[in-house]
Amino acid sequence: EDVAPCLSSWSDLIHPDDRQVHAALLEQIIGDRTLQEDDQTVEYRMRCKDGTYLWFSDRIAVIRDGAGNPTAIIGSNREITQQRWMKLAVQEARDQLLTVLDSIDAHIYVADMETYHVLFMNSKMRRDFGRDMQGEICWQVFRHGDRPCEHCTNHLLLGEDGQPTGVHEWESYNPVVGPWYNNYDRAIQWIDGSWVRIQIAVDISRIKEMEAEQRRNAEHLRRAERFEAIGTLAGGIAHDFNNLLQVILGQLSLLELDCRHDAE
Repeated sequence: EDVAPCLSSWSDLIHPDDRQVHAALLEQIIGDRTLQEDDQTVEYRMRCKDGTYLWFSDRIAVIRDGAGNPTAIIGSNREITQQRWMKLAVQEARDQLLTVLDSIDAHIYVADMETYHVLFMNSKMRRDFGRDMQGEICWQVFRHGDRPCEHCTNHLLLGEDGQPTGVHEWESYNPVVGPWYNNYDRAIQWIDGSWVRIQIAVDISRIKEMEAEQRRNAEHLRRAERFEAIGTLAGGIAHDFNNLLQVILGQLSLLELDCRHDAE
């Protein structure tokens, strides 16, 4: 009864869209003595004298009598309007970034450079691998390995000054989904401020097929050129042999005439 009038007047200052959340937390705090300190904080908008609303973070505690009944409420109110807008701006920027990454027709994922845990994988990668593998170890799920990949670029992505060294490009065949990929790795600063590895992998299987076809065609051409060279050589030998044979036949003819003349 002592608490009710205070709650009513305080609620009048709270934005209409936030009153239900605030009231629900108060009701929960009054009725549940087992709540942890973090569970007793609520964020809401409160009206100022000029009619505008500011965001506040309110940490609430209940004072009880000897019988455990609530007699008063203590609140520690902190204005967080700027922090709230910054948080929303960061969230919007993050959502926009993820939307862009999901729209790219390439495999894109982000992994922790120390633990190798997958922090993000885009929609194309989720489709091709069959599920979202966020939170799992990259070399286990993407390559079915039993240790970090030999070609892992983690140790190359940051210089001695702790700053990114740029893009590192490499090719590989993926044993899980099959195609050849051209991989572009670099270090970026993640949402929590830590350095992580982002990889963009472009399917180059068609290029590999064309390169293999070119090698096959080049090999066929080399064989044809060898056969042509052998044919030319054989033709030259046959021509020279024919000339030599004609000389021999001519000498035999002269010898035959001499023999007939002696016989007469």
